[in-house]
Amino acid sequence: MYSVVIPVFNGEDYIVETLNSILNQSVLPRSVAVVDDCSTDGTVELLTEYRKTVPPDVTFNIGCTPQGSGSAAAPRNIGIEYPLGEYVAFCDADDIWHQQKAEKQLELLSAGECDAVFTSVEKFFDKWGGERAELPEQVIRTLSVSDFRFDNPVKSCSSIMLRSDLLKLVTFPLGVEYRGVEDYYCWVGLYASKNDLRFLKLELPLVGYRQHPASVSSSKLAMSALRMRTYHYKKSMLKKAGMRMPNKYLAEIRYLMKQVL
Repeated sequence: MYSVVIPVFNGEDYIVETLNSILNQSVLPRSVAVVDDCSTDGTVELLTEYRKTVPPDVTFNIGCTPQGSGSAAAPRNIGIEYPLGEYVAFCDADDIWHQQKAEKQLELLSAGECDAVFTSVEKFFDKWGGERAELPEQVIRTLSVSDFRFDNPVKSCSSIMLRSDLLKLVTFPLGVEYRGVEDYYCWVGLYASKNDLRFLKLELPLVGYRQHPASVSSSKLAMSALRMRTYHYKKSMLKKAGMRMPNKYLAEIRYLMKQVL
């Protein structure tokens, strides 16, 4: 019913833990595609060995980019070219899923409640103990295009599951200048391409989001600079959806103040 796409670069330290969390889901995926971005460590060899342990009813694909791209966009775009289930989920190569993540999202998607479901995430640095944690009562809220006006309310691409046919409308933008915000570009582009979409946010900590001191997302100033590069694209996309963007400097001041507060 659903497929998983995982981009990876030099992920030998974390990729097995990530894959285990996906293949320990209460509802198994139909297929998993791991796309390597020209790793220089032992990632590909590790994946080749790991494939031998995958359940026979799960198709496990290992792909690669023709050359190093410097971002997760190219591997993700290659991953969605594989045969997909009705729904597709993304997972970064160092994140971890709660055992019921897919099940909770599929309940909403299969009921026709929405086109995409995002979840909350829990940040961690070393070990995440939330894979089998008892979940609190779930809260569901609808995301509108206005939620994407100043900031990305989706804190990790690992948190989304959506109808796979939507990715025929827009894909992840290529280019190092979009590194760290390519998913933001994609969600805004979807809203602008099809104005009757319904995105839900499931307020449950269903993803362990690994933090690295040197990662792009760990620096709010770095993220702000990246976001400013995509300002004009976002402005044009939101305009199609009937939304206006303020001056980009005012928008980023608001974003930074929100992070501090």
